Amino acid sequence: MRNGDLFMNRLKRFIGILLTLVLLIQVSLIAGDNENTQAANRDSATWVWHAQDIMKNTNQIIDFLVKNNVKDIYLQVDYELDLNSYKSIIEKAFANNINVHALEGSPEWVTDQGIDMQQKFFKWVTDYQNEASYNQQFRGIHLDVEPYLSEQYHSNINKNIQYYQDCLANALSQSENLGLSLSVSIPFWFDEVAYSTEYGEGVLAEWIISHVKNVVIMAYRDTALGDTGIISLVSAEMEWAKKYGAVIIVGVETQRSDEGNNIGFYEEGQRQMNKELNRIYKSYDGTTGFGGVAIHHLTSWMKLKKA
Repeated sequence: MRNGDLFMNRLKRFIGILLTLVLLIQVSLIAGDNENTQAANRDSATWVWHAQDIMKNTNQIIDFLVKNNVKDIYLQVDYELDLNSYKSIIEKAFANNINVHALEGSPEWVTDQGIDMQQKFFKWVTDYQNEASYNQQFRGIHLDVEPYLSEQYHSNINKNIQYYQDCLANALSQSENLGLSLSVSIPFWFDEVAYSTEYGEGVLAEWIISHVKNVVIMAYRDTALGDTGIISLVSAEMEWAKKYGAVIIVGVETQRSDEGNNIGFYEEGQRQMNKELNRIYKSYDGTTGFGGVAIHHLTSWMKLKKA
């Protein structure tokens, strides 16, 4: 073989290998993009803590919710806002297949004066539902009470938990009367809290899941896998969901936390969060009792870096 022919054969072989490598890299990048974006194509939920924010930027926020396949928003009730503001945003959400849940609750709800606050909230929701048209009505109630932030939780935990259980029992009754679903947010470590109250004895998370049936577990970590990862943190709750016919939604954090960089995705950004959420979806795909993820909260999520 002449030197020229040998050179050309080697050149062709080199170009072939190079093209194969380029193709493999492109396939890898596409697969990586799919892994990082797939979570955004799953149904999710989010919290809106400042109702006036969504009223000011309604169209922008609705576009964001639709783009990210948000199907449920927990919208805090602000007693000072005009009811027409709620009617407008809920109607626009409804037109985009998004359910709006009335959000309320505070540690003060599980004190001696807590029942008055609970009644104020449910009266407001009742009055609102009666005045609003079907397309403007709430589709559920969502409570985020956080009883562990009450001083009583540390001085008399069983009394505090008793108040909390009373609160949830009252909320179940009130929600049923309104024809609305009830969901609650609880921390992942409630599966280690024991109680002994008028409701009996047991583990607080199990009691909640057995009664409320729709529970968001605040599994605020920035990795899905591992002994301290999100999947591990909600494993007990998922088993109770199967046992009691309940639905568990896995909650993650996007705002900055003083508790450490491993709490949420503020540092990592949207791309890494989607990657970890996708691992959660894959882990529980087809699992009875898994209801998706909820991202806390809308404002910080929208500001999350994309890379």
